[in-house]
Amino acid sequence: MDEEITCAICQKSLDNVNDVVTLREKGSEEINRASTERNYLILTVPGQKVHQTCRREYCHPSYINRAKKKERESSISSRRSLDRKTEQSFNFKTNCFFCGTNVDLEDQKRRQGDVFGVTTLETKHTVLQTCFERKDEWAEVVRARILHVHDLPAADAIYHQACSVNFRTKKQIPMQFASEQHDVKKRKIGRPQDEEKNDAFLKVA
Repeated sequence: MDEEITCAICQKSLDNVNDVVTLREKGSEEINRASTERNYLILTVPGQKVHQTCRREYCHPSYINRAKKKERESSISSRRSLDRKTEQSFNFKTNCFFCGTNVDLEDQKRRQGDVFGVTTLETKHTVLQTCFERKDEWAEVVRARILHVHDLPAADAIYHQACSVNFRTKKQIPMQFASEQHDVKKRKIGRPQDEEKNDAFLKVA
């Protein structure tokens, strides 16, 4: 069975043939420039088919400005919705930028292959594209972390291989790292108890 062909912009079926256009080199470049401005990074190539309506709106300056404004507002909202304590302690050099958990670098020296450092600038664009496709809470958290970091390799950003695979394949945070986050939050809830006072109270009771 042939795979359904979809519009590169809206990701919907090209079933309405009256609204379908085949991109030439100029049209493809126009969409790619609009993607860069929007920070969506939808990449097209000559010969690809898209909706004419989608192309027109996607490349129109007023729609681009509207999208950029929404992008800024969304970024601010995403950052505010993050766990402030967790994000304040987040460090690209010591935390996986996908799950946010701390990486034991000494342990990783003995266990090759579990954690990698970002080596290319394209990684940021690839991850942002996946964020755009996922449109879920995890994507918003990752997007807020990396959006304003121009050079991830220069920031010495690191990530768990398992987190990277799950993120790209539209799965959730790996169980072992999700449980670590839960344990940290759980330990922070409530006032610390004074064990000596508790023991004294139990003896009196």
